[in-house]
Amino acid sequence: MNVTELINLIVQNGFMTVFSGTILYFMYKFGNMYLLKLTGKAIAPLDNDLVLNLVRATVWYHSKGKLRTIEGILIENNIDKRKDEITRRVRNCLEERTQIYLDYFNTLDTRLIRLGDVYGKLFEMEPFFKDVMEVVLRPYSSDNHNNEIAVKIKDVGEVMTEWQEKANKKLEESLKTCDKI
Repeated sequence: MNVTELINLIVQNGFMTVFSGTILYFMYKFGNMYLLKLTGKAIAPLDNDLVLNLVRATVWYHSKGKLRTIEGILIENNIDKRKDEITRRVRNCLEERTQIYLDYFNTLDTRLIRLGDVYGKLFEMEPFFKDVMEVVLRPYSSDNHNNEIAVKIKDVGEVMTEWQEKANKKLEESLKTCDKI
């Protein structure tokens, strides 16, 4: 069994988390360098299934952090008085946290060159941001803002999931096309 087969076995059996995915990637990367030094041959790029699972796990993990940050922004700010500041802070949160994993994806040895750039284009950030802001800036219907913030965070999470699923399907198609080349 080679390193790629081992990684795929772990992923298929549901042991994939961002942490284990990162460790597996480094095992793969260093194993690849070692094999190249010993034999002059390298391991093929990461398997498409592994790439998809790693992307899904990483994006999901970062989404949880985005939701916590947006929740903090909503708790700290009055929507009626500070819409511009809230919009700016939410945009910065989404863009900065997204850029972190896009940069990470660009370091991966995959069949798609600069996977992070490809995924960033597939994700369509502007329409996603618009959908998120519709939820975030939705007026409160009562004086109990804490309950409404919780509902907004749940709704933003659903928007994130919807956009992630769209981007993941497009990524899967791109990887399939790349295999045929």
